[in-house]
Amino acid sequence: MRWSTRLIALTIMATLAISLVNGCSARPTTPAEPDPEALERKDTARGDTGSGHVADAGQPDIEEAARRGLPAVIKMGSDSCSPCRKMKPVMEELAGHYYGKVLFLSVDVYKHPDLASKYQVRVIPKIIFIDPAGNAVAYIEGYQSVDRMKSLIEESGILK
Repeated sequence: MRWSTRLIALTIMATLAISLVNGCSARPTTPAEPDPEALERKDTARGDTGSGHVADAGQPDIEEAARRGLPAVIKMGSDSCSPCRKMKPVMEELAGHYYGKVLFLSVDVYKHPDLASKYQVRVIPKIIFIDPAGNAVAYIEGYQSVDRMKSLIEESGILK
């Protein structure tokens, strides 16, 4: 095998490995379907069920967070994405730590492609930090540890 062929093969393998470790591609193609349970979940999305809960969310839940004047951390992802699944316990721990101060929401980009488009999701998981006025002030892509997420929440300024 020539050196140029080996170099191309190694580049492709490295690119695939990085995408598997850091994040998955997000290209939702199905139209958004209305979520009949959104109203029933509204109390859950507000964090009224107790500490450590991350609500599955849609646009009404995100708007409700802004109406209440609370900052939010939104994980844009999918159940079929390994790094997204690894973020679930991280988000749950953070939800317990910041209970009453920050809402933690999870949005499936395949169920809500309109939100994926609104927040320009190209790689999942994408974590979006929303200030109390409802503005996206920062984001990060890929898996993040609890300590890294705590730092990002503090640095983003959403707790002011």
